[in-house]
Amino acid sequence: MDGGTVSTGVVFLISGAVSFFWPHSRHFGSSEHRQRRLRELDAGASEDFFEERRALEAYPPKVHVSQRTIALSGAAMMVAGACLIGLGLFD
Repeated sequence: MDGGTVSTGVVFLISGAVSFFWPHSRHFGSSEHRQRRLRELDAGASEDFFEERRALEAYPPKVHVSQRTIALSGAAMMVAGACLIGLGLFD
């Protein structure tokens, strides 16, 4: 039994499960979220952190990742985690 491989597999399995079952929790930097937050700030909402508006305007998200893509990558991580656990236990 290889403890490092098993523990890495467990981390992959848990992280993949979170991404697969709750993809909206990993959907942070979407352009929709950014536009919605800018509209809220324009309407007079207070900033959550110092210079939030400047950060949103200066650093737009580079890639738009859908929740489906996040869920599929979570499924792949769960499979990889299960394989790592199997390799660590039966090595």
